[in-house]
Amino acid sequence: MGCAERRGDDVLGPGVGTRGFPAVRLDDAFGPEQRFVRAPAAANVPPGQGSRFFGEVAVDGNSGRLTVPLREEGGGVLFTRVLQPGRVAQ
Repeated sequence: MGCAERRGDDVLGPGVGTRGFPAVRLDDAFGPEQRFVRAPAAANVPPGQGSRFFGEVAVDGNSGRLTVPLREEGGGVLFTRVLQPGRVAQ
């Protein structure tokens, strides 16, 4: 059974054995920000049909920046997020 995993303010998924579904509009009750979306046009699409993704994490030892690229199965970068060190909301 697949699931999304929560890390900080990002949600990563899908898990092993899950199926893909078309993207839906986020409920804006808590102010979410949709930074990247890649979803199939049809429902119940298996991961082997273009929806296998993985992330990498690199920490810059000098600046403390955390860089996380999301890659597709062939290795191409789909989306990258760079997080700066420090406390949130301060």
